[in-house]
Amino acid sequence: MNLLTFRNTFYLYIKLLLIFIINSKSSNLSQFQSNRLYLVDQTKIKNNHDKILSVQRENSTNSYDEYDLNLILNYEGGPIESEWQWVKNISIVYTWVDGSDVNFQDLKSKYNGGIRKVNSRDRSADELRYSIRSLEKYMPWHEGPIFIVTCQQIPKWLDVHHPRVKIIDHKTIFPRKVFPTFDSGTIELFLDKIPGISERFIYFNDDFFINRHLHPSFFFTLNGFPKHYRNSNLLRVSRNGHRRNISKGKNLFNSMCYNTRQLIRTYLDRDYQYYFLHHSPYVFYRDLMEPFRQFFKDDLKVLCIDKFRSWEKSHGLYLYLTFMEYASKNKELNLFDESELPKDRTITDYSCQVMPASLTSHLIKFGMVTNDSEKNEELFRSIHRHPNLLIFSFNDVYSEHQAFLEFTEFLMRRYPEPSSFEKEEYKGLEEQAYSRLLNYPTLKNSDSNQATEPTEDEDLKLYKTVRQHNLNVTENYLNEKEKLSGPKTTMSDREKEEIDFLLRYNGENCDPAWEWAKKMSIVYSVVESKHDSIRTEIDKLKYSIRSIEKYMPWFDGTIFIIVREEHKRKFDWISSSNKRIQLIDPHLLLPTTDGNVNINRYAIEMFLDKIPGLSERFIYLYPHHFFIHYVHPRFFFSKEFYPKYNFEDMISGDEADELKETDKSFFHTSQVILNYFGKNYVNGYRYLKNAPYPLYRDLFDPVRQLYTKYVKKLVERPEESTILPLYLITTYNIYGTHHPYYPEVIGGYGKVRKFQSSASLNPSRTIDFYGFDITSPAISNATMSLDIPFARKASMVDRFLRKTTCESKETLDQILSEGKLFFSLKEINDREGHSIFDWDCFLKIMTSLYEEKSSFEL
Repeated sequence: MNLLTFRNTFYLYIKLLLIFIINSKSSNLSQFQSNRLYLVDQTKIKNNHDKILSVQRENSTNSYDEYDLNLILNYEGGPIESEWQWVKNISIVYTWVDGSDVNFQDLKSKYNGGIRKVNSRDRSADELRYSIRSLEKYMPWHEGPIFIVTCQQIPKWLDVHHPRVKIIDHKTIFPRKVFPTFDSGTIELFLDKIPGISERFIYFNDDFFINRHLHPSFFFTLNGFPKHYRNSNLLRVSRNGHRRNISKGKNLFNSMCYNTRQLIRTYLDRDYQYYFLHHSPYVFYRDLMEPFRQFFKDDLKVLCIDKFRSWEKSHGLYLYLTFMEYASKNKELNLFDESELPKDRTITDYSCQVMPASLTSHLIKFGMVTNDSEKNEELFRSIHRHPNLLIFSFNDVYSEHQAFLEFTEFLMRRYPEPSSFEKEEYKGLEEQAYSRLLNYPTLKNSDSNQATEPTEDEDLKLYKTVRQHNLNVTENYLNEKEKLSGPKTTMSDREKEEIDFLLRYNGENCDPAWEWAKKMSIVYSVVESKHDSIRTEIDKLKYSIRSIEKYMPWFDGTIFIIVREEHKRKFDWISSSNKRIQLIDPHLLLPTTDGNVNINRYAIEMFLDKIPGLSERFIYLYPHHFFIHYVHPRFFFSKEFYPKYNFEDMISGDEADELKETDKSFFHTSQVILNYFGKNYVNGYRYLKNAPYPLYRDLFDPVRQLYTKYVKKLVERPEESTILPLYLITTYNIYGTHHPYYPEVIGGYGKVRKFQSSASLNPSRTIDFYGFDITSPAISNATMSLDIPFARKASMVDRFLRKTTCESKETLDQILSEGKLFFSLKEINDREGHSIFDWDCFLKIMTSLYEEKSSFEL
């Protein structure tokens, strides 16, 4: 039997088998569904709060007849029939990101605790390139636009001048303040917002690959109704199992499926059984997406609040496709008001068809690329061995570089023909590599005249030789492709621009957009520290204020100094004629209690917003904070005017355990934050740096409302309190407010959910969105020198003779030569706990740096 005869016989067998399966399964499903009522909980549906409506769900499998099957199995790439001409210009949408891109990592690190590593969710092996190759080759009838939805990125190999390809940035389609997100489920919620997208469109992940010629009937019925492909795997997760997943941080995908099933059972069908979707292209109705978002309005908020996938989220894609199924019965269910749909729409019947799992398992394959080379090879071979497969996709869970090379080689071999959407230089480079893959080495027989069969050892040796050859060719190709893409950098474009801007600022007038910063308040709190006297703190503060006036010429606001009444006389150097500096009694800030209020720094920091006349945004400084070069307001706030918090790197689990004993206050505060916002939502333990603290005035009161019992203890029994207010304030901003639904909804999954009614904010505020920013390590290292130890280096005899070496001056000279903008001091004490701060050395340096008195001094 020749190859052609075998192929035709094989396809005939598959065709007969599928027809038999469809007929038998359709009969069973029809009988089952005709006797079943799908109950819709109308108490959850608009305009039907007083009744429950029983709706018979239409069987959607009977129409899948031999006609459809013939089209799918026999289509070999020719012109499509006249009745399918409408589909030629349909839109195709891809979502794609390159997780290795430094700009993407910089953006992502703001929300994930500073981590800049590639993971399997956003890693790119150029899957998009090969997926588009498969699309162009096996869907030759498609002539419509291809939209690539991405996060401020463009694939290096893509010819953006091709008339059919459109790059769509996330900001183009997202509602205000949703950007950025790193969860594809959130991105999928707004695909209908793509400008110019067709009424029906096909959605591809970048790891979907077409394996043979694909007829439009795979996506649509002859009536133009979308087909949905589910498999036979049923979700089997109980409520207790879901809770265990959350507590252990495991089985994320199944937990999201559980949440989705619960929403469907609550809103649409109390008996709904969750069968998993095949990992294959999905067809959307553009004009049903807005009704879908409105129907699940409150439940979808969490998808926009949390920037990442979470155990508390649902699968928006699955939820939407299920909504589509029920929308076909909208007249009975009243899921949405059809009069509010676009007036220019051409679709009036929004039906769809759910395909039987018995059929789809023969047409769609899902595999996993792992670190196991043998399993990967078997997976790749299975694709070649099953030409009846229409669609395949891979979940890449590998971590080793060799697996990446194997995956890349497979894609190159499977789709060697470049598409018309690629740049010429990238085409040529890969063609050379592919040619070298084909020219693999062979074993040379020692006697060329003897044609003997190779031994088993020789076969194994040849296999290993060829295998290593292919890996080397692929590795060289990737290296050359990287050179073609341009030199790699460890610093993002944003970081480069910000560093350059901050270091070039030389005291010029600020842009009018920063006019508000002129009247911004600066706050100091002067209380006795553990080692320094109040006099020492006040002297440090005097030089800190001199540094402000010298290097912040735009600043015209008020400086508030919180100090006890009995210490005000020590501020005899302050000019009473300058109304821009005020001494604040801490008793005016703290709440009245029955007993004596024990004033300490942490209690004061919890009530900084109570300072009369404090600006909405303000800067909180310590007396040991100093500026040594001109500082623009962007040093403290982002371009969007969000406060820039300065955090250290995230602490590892082992280090965090040690903090239970070494830093109880920090550990306890971090634990409280984890409990309130959820351990699967909070990134981990991070210290604030010894740097300026830009803050929002009007977030203090909501924080106190949230942490009431801890605030009460801090005020009434401060000696027993181990809470650190600045961490509560900054993390409330990071986890609770940086989304479009605040103050009605506070972000988070822990105890904060008990406070979801609404946060109470100052009604006279002018800020409508409380965003945040975090200074990256690169920017911090370029602009700040932190925790300089002005410690005495003298011997015991020298200390007795009051001699010091003043070595700290050398350190400061080095800082000045580096052109940084800010430095902070660090308290140093000896083994007995005594301060070894070199005061004499400090005065000499401060006098040389800030010799001229400020206008705040007499």
